[in-house]
Amino acid sequence: DSRDGQSYKTIQVGFSTQTWMAENLKYKTNNSWCYDNDPSNCEIYGRLYTWEAARTACPPGWHLPSEEEWKAFIDVPIIGDGVMGIGGRLKSTGTIEDGTGLWRSPNFGATNEVGFSALPGGYRLGNSQYFGFELQGEEGRWWTSTSPTLGGAWTLCLYYYASGAEMINYSGADDELGYSVRCMK
Repeated sequence: DSRDGQSYKTIQVGFSTQTWMAENLKYKTNNSWCYDNDPSNCEIYGRLYTWEAARTACPPGWHLPSEEEWKAFIDVPIIGDGVMGIGGRLKSTGTIEDGTGLWRSPNFGATNEVGFSALPGGYRLGNSQYFGFELQGEEGRWWTSTSPTLGGAWTLCLYYYASGAEMINYSGADDELGYSVRCMK
């Protein structure tokens, strides 16, 4: 990233022409935070962005993936897939309890087969009722650029207790939430 000198690992899956960052974005923008406001968390997990900040945070030549681009990426068939869920194929392996990773046990189904190395960066809540950081070690959430007509952007979610991946829409809360960003080109 020519803006701040950061370098990111990248992956290309299967026959896809898409190139994805294999790390969460760390570029500092307005409305982005380190988990618990601790800079060491930004080094490990990347920053947490509001949806508006996420839409313009990627380096030149890269962009925030749409819901359709995420779905095309996570639906790429992997040889030897068996019964493993796509979430497991995206998640980094190991657990906090075993001293081998950053996910809480059981980090169900984690194989990192596609090299995406998803980390459980948690998220940030912030509104007039409640402000705080939650679920680091337990969940990873990544913004899409897609906003449906009813408001709210789509988010890809991964959990320590499941091998699946889930797309969720949090209607109307996008200016209050901070999630991770992966860029693609």
